Amino acid sequence: MQNRYEKQIKLSEIGEAGQKKLNAASVAVVGVGGLGNVIASYLAPAGVGRIKLIDGDSVELSNLHRQILFSEKDIKENKAHAMHKKIKELNSTISVESFPIHLQKNNIDKILSNVDIVVDGTDNFKTRFLINNFCKQNNKTWVYGSIDQWHGECAVFRSRGPCLNCIFPNIEEGLFQNCNESGVLGPSVGMVAMFQAQLVLQEILFPEGNQSFLYLIDTKNFEVSKIKIKKNKNCLNGRTSLPEISYNTYLNWKKKDKNIILLDIREREQYEKDALEGAEHLSYRSLLQSPDALKNYDKDKTYVLYCEKHLKTPFAKGVLEENGFKNVFILDQGYDTLRHCEECSNVAIKAPLSLRGVEDDVAIL
Repeated sequence: MQNRYEKQIKLSEIGEAGQKKLNAASVAVVGVGGLGNVIASYLAPAGVGRIKLIDGDSVELSNLHRQILFSEKDIKENKAHAMHKKIKELNSTISVESFPIHLQKNNIDKILSNVDIVVDGTDNFKTRFLINNFCKQNNKTWVYGSIDQWHGECAVFRSRGPCLNCIFPNIEEGLFQNCNESGVLGPSVGMVAMFQAQLVLQEILFPEGNQSFLYLIDTKNFEVSKIKIKKNKNCLNGRTSLPEISYNTYLNWKKKDKNIILLDIREREQYEKDALEGAEHLSYRSLLQSPDALKNYDKDKTYVLYCEKHLKTPFAKGVLEENGFKNVFILDQGYDTLRHCEECSNVAIKAPLSLRGVEDDVAIL
């Protein structure tokens, strides 16, 4: 008789014993949209014995280009319920539970308390930090993932190791963002989701211990980088103290000291389009991927960092400090917030590269 799992059982690292681990495991997929759709569609056929699906949204037409298990017939149906039917069709032997609600503080304990691993299929940092803090407090492992345009990130966070707060330690309620504002290609989402599914299965089969890595996935250029994450010794209850300064403070410092460097750590195309006046460019990804990116910078100078949403600067600051930079600050608002802040009338950006020499620098009012 043919075995459903015979092809993966043939792998010497898995075998019958490994398959039993998968069948005994329980995983919660929080958010079954672009990421969760693909994640669940790989966990179920692999034989993960119990899967919980959590999502309060309904299927929309604009979801279908990346949420590949849904069809036009599923439009307006709750995603968790629709996904439940889809993965039971993929594997009728596993247990599936669906929760047609958003994960919140008042229901997270009931939903996630009896699972082994939580996997993030969400599109917002508010829910990710809710998961992060719950898993930290309850000694659970969770797999983080995100995608923005062409760039994705993944990581496994274990109870005694570094957590999401160690990478993004200063996120406040008003700074939580989702990915609905920027476009994305369907296969790019799939690439990140498959990476997450692989991490979940490997964590069940042969956990790596306490080491954690941030995987940077460039889906446009087909590049993957692996960065070791260190536990932030100041990380406590989701908050750390960081040397942040306002844009006005930076301008005042700059008047007194011309050696203060404003660093734009967004992607090159964003910098060339609308960098803050006087900013130099050092992309977040090049900073993480290659220490050589820092060789032309004077470690004794003062640096002020900014990015789009005020999310990446804390981790970038840590990388600079680990490489011997002594005076590193971050703007207390991301570029997107600065640009639309009514009180920041003196924030200036350069004209797009294609227009420079045609127009003067543009001041945002």
